[in-house]
Amino acid sequence: IARTGPEYLKMARASLSNFIGCASDEVVYVTNPTYAINLIARGLKLKPGDEVLTTNLEYGAMDRTWNFYCREKGARYVRQQIDLPIVDKETFINAFFKGCTTRTKAIFISHITSATALILPVQEICEEARRRGLITIVDGAHAPAHVGLNLNTLPADIYTGACHKWMMTAKGC
Repeated sequence: IARTGPEYLKMARASLSNFIGCASDEVVYVTNPTYAINLIARGLKLKPGDEVLTTNLEYGAMDRTWNFYCREKGARYVRQQIDLPIVDKETFINAFFKGCTTRTKAIFISHITSATALILPVQEICEEARRRGLITIVDGAHAPAHVGLNLNTLPADIYTGACHKWMMTAKGC
């Protein structure tokens, strides 16, 4: 069986979408999550004065990406201070949304942080963001196969992930 071509990609997309809980036409293959976030940040229609809210726990390349595109568009990238240790979900959510203003248009947050390996309450963050009318972008680079993932029930507008980190490693790594 050839492992290339449109039929193989269609089969792979269907298999992956089943694994992560979404429709196959919602899966888009790109080089890696950093590349995906660059595409998203570049395409986000931010205006001068708009804000993108995040945490101070994000991956450095993502901070640089968002800072670059926000500056280019006259927007602000707001890194909300999250104190460690995180004692409970509610404290985290309240601390995070203290950074939200009337100028906040989007939220960018990691599902699992790179530096600390904390699993953030993205379900609740996305639910609250939706109530506030905000776009949610989740960096799930470390999530697929590491934690249960069902994108049909996670109200994120955009979710990026990587299959090579946990899905393609030996058990116990």
